[in-house]
Amino acid sequence: MAHYNRERIRRGATVDKTVCRKNLGRLTRLYLKAEQERQHNYLKVGRCTGLSLRRSLFVVEQAMLVSQQQHARNRNNETPRRECSAISAGLVPKVLHF
Repeated sequence: MAHYNRERIRRGATVDKTVCRKNLGRLTRLYLKAEQERQHNYLKVGRCTGLSLRRSLFVVEQAMLVSQQQHARNRNNETPRRECSAISAGLVPKVLHF
């Protein structure tokens, strides 16, 4: 019966409020049960990351750090060039001294 009601809800057919509430209650209980089981397994086993997953995460993090460092270096090298070219082109307003 629950699968039939879920299918009707999914199709957008007319459904009673109580049917929707019961369906939401069932889905909530299933979600909470799965979450409780996940947390229990986490406490029992610990992190479930295999060696290959840890290695790939390390490689991705390392690549991100290298790209950030290169981006910072490029930005630091380009900033004085941009300022010099903007000054020579007359795009930067003159500084007012008071």
